Amino acid sequence: PIPARDKPLVDDQTAESALPMVQVIAVGYAPGHLLRPKIENTLALDYPEDKLSLFLGFDGPIDNESKLEPLLADPRVRVMDGSERLGKCLTINRVMSRIT
Repeated sequence: PIPARDKPLVDDQTAESALPMVQVIAVGYAPGHLLRPKIENTLALDYPEDKLSLFLGFDGPIDNESKLEPLLADPRVRVMDGSERLGKCLTINRVMSRIT
């Protein structure tokens, strides 16, 4: 058996600073009822807030945007709304050009 350690090999602050940036993308055409759970789930992840971003790309106007305003106001959420329908591939490419 492996003996237990009294203290961790790496402290929590060092471990957190070593974590990479995570950028989640979600694109869709009229995502409707699927959008709120996606945003809420991503923002609830157990990951440092300063290292997590959610990029939303819309292929056309957003349905019921006013109901999503509190979630869209989160600084981790970046919205690239499309006023016209371009197709999923172009929407993904548009979002990908904005991430690092």
